[in-house]
Amino acid sequence: MSAVYFGIVFGLYVLAFFLPQIIAGFEQQFGTEYTLIEVGLITAVPYAIASVTMVLWARHSDRTGERALHVAVPALVGAVAIAGALCDGLRDRGVRGDPAVLLAAERVPDRLRGRRRDRRFVGSFVTGRLADLTGDARAGLWVVAAMMVMSASVALAFRGRPRSGSSGSTKS
Repeated sequence: MSAVYFGIVFGLYVLAFFLPQIIAGFEQQFGTEYTLIEVGLITAVPYAIASVTMVLWARHSDRTGERALHVAVPALVGAVAIAGALCDGLRDRGVRGDPAVLLAAERVPDRLRGRRRDRRFVGSFVTGRLADLTGDARAGLWVVAAMMVMSASVALAFRGRPRSGSSGSTKS
């Protein structure tokens, strides 16, 4: 279970550290100017949506009693979103024209190149280090996607296994 948690948190920290830089990068791409407060408010939007989604997803998990899929599906969605954002095919489909779409699935590496990275956590360290070594942040973000897939895979490996202490005996 530690591997599942590690892989998910790996991706969350990278998002937390680099999302404000991605949003600030919209200024150059779209010719807009954001104050620090506006960048903070825009950064808050995905977290607000995630907060509501998390509560609803947890309620659904409690109602169904299913846990593994409720961990694996969001991890896979995150991995697919990162991989999709890294694919050049998005650029060819006109995705670049809408900042809201870019916030959901953008070519993140363009925003991170040449910026100082926070190295206090493993996810941001690995992502930053690979970007420094390769000159392109894509390698680090592919690692983030791979960690999310690993988390989903491990969570699914535990699917259907009985929980310890649930061998049919009831405890009071």
